[in-house]
Amino acid sequence: TQYQLDQIEKEAQKKRDVENLKRELLDAGQDPHTELDAERAVFLLEHDVDLVEVAGTPQNERRNKEFLKRAKKKRGKGGADTEVHNEKQRYIVACQVADLKARGIDPMKHFSQEDVREKTRAMYKMDDRVADKVAKQYQALMAENGGRLTPAQEGEVPFVYNPKADVVEEVAEAATKPSTKAERDEVRKKRKEERAAAKAEAKKAKQAAKEEAAAKKAAAAAGALA
Repeated sequence: TQYQLDQIEKEAQKKRDVENLKRELLDAGQDPHTELDAERAVFLLEHDVDLVEVAGTPQNERRNKEFLKRAKKKRGKGGADTEVHNEKQRYIVACQVADLKARGIDPMKHFSQEDVREKTRAMYKMDDRVADKVAKQYQALMAENGGRLTPAQEGEVPFVYNPKADVVEEVAEAATKPSTKAERDEVRKKRKEERAAAKAEAKKAKQAAKEEAAAKKAAAAAGALA
């Protein structure tokens, strides 16, 4: 039925929105797998529940601690205003993400690996003074290598996320759910259209990435000769 098709599309759109949010957060240095504010934002979009309001969650406990700090300051006993969490640590992660993309690696897949998650959790807990030192080192490397941590390699093609490609599998899976031939044909038609659009967009994005990489390489070579 049309209702079933609408529900399939609604669910697919929700998944796209969640995936896009995760990637936007990761680009900004907030790993949705390990960073508390990123986890909160994703959970809110996905489940319409704010983790900061759920007793016992790390987000809730941190909010309570910050509330006590502000109350302590008001009583004239020191304390601190609410601050931006993990500012330097986020910068470090953002640099890592930029470098992964430049090397053609999907940062979301990289940061979803369990061993990487453990390292990222530890990094977010890094002492601010140490994080500041590492951030300065990263800043110098980013400037030296044109917006990435490592020198560019011959033949590298930057990673470009194609949101439509992720939906193709979900639509294909949904094709087995409708009960009538007409419904299955309709979903299969949608799958074919999604695949064609995804393929065209991926080809276009790959070409644009190649041209951008070539332009950066030429600019770097010109700068070296200047």
